[in-house]
Parts: sequence; structure tokens; C-alpha cells
Amino acid sequence: MVAALGQRNAVLMANHGLVGVGATLEEAFTVCQVVEKCARIYAWSRLLGTPVLLPNEDIAKLSKVYRSSYGQKK
Repeated sequence: MVAALGQRNAVLMANHGLVGVGATLEEAFTVCQVVEKCARIYAWSRLLGTPVLLPNEDIAKLSKVYRSSYGQKK
């Protein structure tokens, strides 16, 4: 699981479910909520047709913006 996480904050374990990590329990819970929401969006989009996936570069940019712009500032 640690190897699969790498620099990520969540991993889906086959036959077990989602594991989310964060600096605090609240952050880990938020990670899990975001992953669950994305999974719902993806599942609904599959029901409507073939979803267009974002390129990895765009996902990396969005992740950087999210991490630097949202949440409490220290």
C-alpha cells in the first residue's frame, strides 16, 4: 500500500476499499471525501457514455493549484 501511495494521498485496495492519508485525521477524511466524489462523477459519466479523461499534466496542475489555494493558510 505504501508503494502504491507514492506521493499520493489515497489508494484503492482491491477487495478492501479506499485508504486516505493526511497530516491530520480531518485532512485524511477530506481526501476520502474528494476521492469518493470523483468516483461518483466518473461512474455517472460512464452511464452517460464514454468520459473524456484529463491528461496527467492537467491533473498535476490542478492538484498543485488545489494544494496551494484551498484550505487553511498556515
